[in-house]
Amino acid sequence: VGAVPHHLPVEADQQLEKKSPKKVYTKEQIYSLVWNEAYFGDENAVNVHISRLRNKIEDDSRSPRYVVTVWGIGYKLGEMP
Repeated sequence: VGAVPHHLPVEADQQLEKKSPKKVYTKEQIYSLVWNEAYFGDENAVNVHISRLRNKIEDDSRSPRYVVTVWGIGYKLGEMP
């Protein structure tokens, strides 16, 4: 497994939004889409990058509106600005 980049590519958000804007994505799906690598259970990598993304785009990262957690499943895109 290669090194995990320190940022999410802009294309990742665009890919997810184009595929299905209201779809819930598992962490495995996000990992594979963003890094083009097989997912080997590195859930923390996705969590860290989602957290960093929220800190950049959310008004209140503790109550996210744009990247929403679907507990037990993964994440989905919320309302867009």
